[in-house]
Amino acid sequence: MTDRWDAVATLTDASRRALYDYVRRQDHPVRREEAAEATAMSRGLAAFHLDKLVRAGLLAARYEAPAGLPAAPAARPRSTCRPATAWPSPSRNVATS
Repeated sequence: MTDRWDAVATLTDASRRALYDYVRRQDHPVRREEAAEATAMSRGLAAFHLDKLVRAGLLAARYEAPAGLPAAPAARPRSTCRPATAWPSPSRNVATS
């Protein structure tokens, strides 16, 4: 997890901010395909930005077997995102007042 300033810096990119805003407004975990379609970007680009948001601690990812298929090693897991439960905490090396 990154610190709060890194999380804020992650949101300076307009595409990332659009994805973050979309995921936060939903009442269900959002698949990459859904987020891409909702923000008019390719699935690959949406996945790239969603992964950045997860690494920044702003979104939480969950991986599950595709619907209707058993959780077998051959089944590629489907990623969904939801807002993180807490804002990233400050770094230990940052002075706070």
